[in-house]
Amino acid sequence: MNGEVEALVEQFPHVTVNYVEQPSGDNDNFAIAKLSRGADGKFKRTHRVQLPGHPIVGEGKPENQNMGLVWSRGMYVQTIDMNQDAHLAEGLKLRNVLRLYGSDEDIVLIGFTEQLISGRQGSVSSFAATSEAVFGTLLQRFMTNPLRVRMHYGHPDIWDGAFIRSSGGVSKASRRLHLSEDVYGG
Repeated sequence: MNGEVEALVEQFPHVTVNYVEQPSGDNDNFAIAKLSRGADGKFKRTHRVQLPGHPIVGEGKPENQNMGLVWSRGMYVQTIDMNQDAHLAEGLKLRNVLRLYGSDEDIVLIGFTEQLISGRQGSVSSFAATSEAVFGTLLQRFMTNPLRVRMHYGHPDIWDGAFIRSSGGVSKASRRLHLSEDVYGG
């Protein structure tokens, strides 16, 4: 581990580290590895998944999301950004939201509006927040009902875990298409 990662896990002991192992002299394959804190308090590699080729196909964010998906557990996966802070309101709605999956077999993605915290920082951030609200909320709701088409765009969205694990992940990894990597959902 490098010094920055060591400082992070020192400050936040519950953190699990996911990283890409580069090919070395004895092993010429890429792998995704997981570090967890052992009983002695030190970080050790606990899991390793060998990859068929180079893991970085596209942009950093979708690649990190899809590589982290390897370690996710459970029937549902919520995609959130690191700046969303797990607000109390997010936790309160989860129990009720997860009941929706039992009510309709067709549900793969439940979308939510993103809580925008940067809209008051100036005219540029206000414009960005407004365009985010129009596309991420108004347009997405229209596409959901009546059109029955929902693209993943908002970060607090909840996915059917089996669907995303079997269809390429939660983000599109592409070197050429830089529109919105989240929309394609695998």
